[in-house]
Amino acid sequence: MEPYNLNKLVAQTYDGASTMSGHISGVQSRIRAKHDKAIYVHCMAHELNLALQDPTKSISKCVIFFSTLSGFNTFFTASYKRMEQFHQSCEQQKSGGVSRKKKPQSASSATRWAYKSRTVNGIVSDLDAYRHCMDQIAEGSGSWTPDCRCTAKGFLNQLEDFEFLFLLHLYKDIFTITDIMYKKLQKVGLDVGWSSSTVSLCLDSLKGLKSDRGFNDLYDNRVDVDPPHNKRFRRRNTRLEDYVTENVRAGDDPTLSHREKFKKLHDEVIDETYNCVKSRFKDINELKFCKLLNSEMYALFKAKFPDDAVTELGKSVYGSLFNTEILTGEL
Repeated sequence: MEPYNLNKLVAQTYDGASTMSGHISGVQSRIRAKHDKAIYVHCMAHELNLALQDPTKSISKCVIFFSTLSGFNTFFTASYKRMEQFHQSCEQQKSGGVSRKKKPQSASSATRWAYKSRTVNGIVSDLDAYRHCMDQIAEGSGSWTPDCRCTAKGFLNQLEDFEFLFLLHLYKDIFTITDIMYKKLQKVGLDVGWSSSTVSLCLDSLKGLKSDRGFNDLYDNRVDVDPPHNKRFRRRNTRLEDYVTENVRAGDDPTLSHREKFKKLHDEVIDETYNCVKSRFKDINELKFCKLLNSEMYALFKAKFPDDAVTELGKSVYGSLFNTEILTGEL
């Protein structure tokens, strides 16, 4: 980059790869060492992907859930014959007498959570077709290999498992909110002010999911498999406490009923997602001063002047370049 004149470099942004965004030896840190006003802005759509990925690493049930989802994708994309069986199952599942021929979702990506959203929505909308397909492979008369039948039987058990279906519908609700934010953050004409309001709206919507009414509807109505008998488990014998492994200690509380366990899981998933999104975008308000660069907004400043943007400008690395009182008067 030596041939270029970087004296007026004021910002830099990358997709978040460690070689580019690393705060010690990444490209952005090396550039800022020479040009301290070249602030680094992480790609916001990529930040959202990471925010959705983080909770699935800390909640064991979510790790298993998304691993199973990836297994669905691999199972179908690895065989044209299985995809054809899925097509046939879709044709047999009619809605209002209209054939619903679809195909299973393609393989998902570890960092692009839009793919996982499509998989979740696809399974929810075609749940009966997935069940019929897995049943035909596992129990049907086709020339399926023993391994294929065994795998299909395992997936069929998951599609009839209360916990899997509960998380499936819960993440459908979460992705419905985050997909809107994801699409907005990928718009070409996006500015920081709009991004900040988009993040705030997403956080408010996620917080709204954590309600007793929403949980009761999910637990009682939307999951089409009856939960196990809802009774409390017997308390563990304290005399055996010294022999209990740490993994068991960190597991489910045996004194909670089935409903209480899933209420705890429901709240934990939403809280983790909310906290990760909030943490990933915690610095976005520091860039509010960027709205002062949008000349199309100047006419609106007469009605409501963005004092917060001027304040953030004064706090930023560019603050020494401006007299905020004079700037306010000119704007």
